[in-house]
Amino acid sequence: MDRDRFQRTTFNEICRYFEHAKSEVEASQPRITIDLSHPDNEKLRCKLYLDGKSINECNVWIASLGRHATINFYAGKFLSKEFNSSNEMISIDESSGEMRLKGMMGSLAGHTIQDATPEGAAAVLWKWFCSSRHSNGNGDS
Repeated sequence: MDRDRFQRTTFNEICRYFEHAKSEVEASQPRITIDLSHPDNEKLRCKLYLDGKSINECNVWIASLGRHATINFYAGKFLSKEFNSSNEMISIDESSGEMRLKGMMGSLAGHTIQDATPEGAAAVLWKWFCSSRHSNGNGDS
């Protein structure tokens, strides 16, 4: 039950972080628009636009891997409507005696989620989503 609550708390923190970061980016960079939507209470979809042209998208959702609760993330220029592909799966790690977050699939654009708080994990996912070298599709920064 505690793991389920922590998973939900983490997802909600990611949603809050994305909402706040969206407002900051749009206020400081008028050429950028970010559309956030919640298809349901366990999914978040984001689209990043530059001058009205879609340049990146991401999905974040509550999932499970067997008995393990995860938060999954996928970013790319073209996403399907299904939440079924992942760049990262974030698991709950209790090895330190407290609940922390750990990425299971490696690093995201040089950023690793390890021994992270919900806000720390949200910051890494936001950086990945907004990373220009991934969002413009040609590898340029």
